Amino acid sequence: MPAMTGVELCQALRADPTTNNLPVVFASDSLMPGDSLPEDAQATGFLRKPFEPRELVGCVDKALHSGHEDGQVPFACP
Repeated sequence: MPAMTGVELCQALRADPTTNNLPVVFASDSLMPGDSLPEDAQATGFLRKPFEPRELVGCVDKALHSGHEDGQVPFACP
């Protein structure tokens, strides 16, 4: 994304009252459980690349059903 990073986008969504509860899932090849990046960005969950399409669907489904609350710790998808 040329205008901003994914972290900056997620932080902007969290700062806006109309979008602050949207679930956001990070997909990255450099994120590992325990990394602070998803927490710093206030992400709902994260998925490590490479992943199978069914894993992405499962992660998005989990995020949609769990929603997002302030201070929520991001969950890791398989």
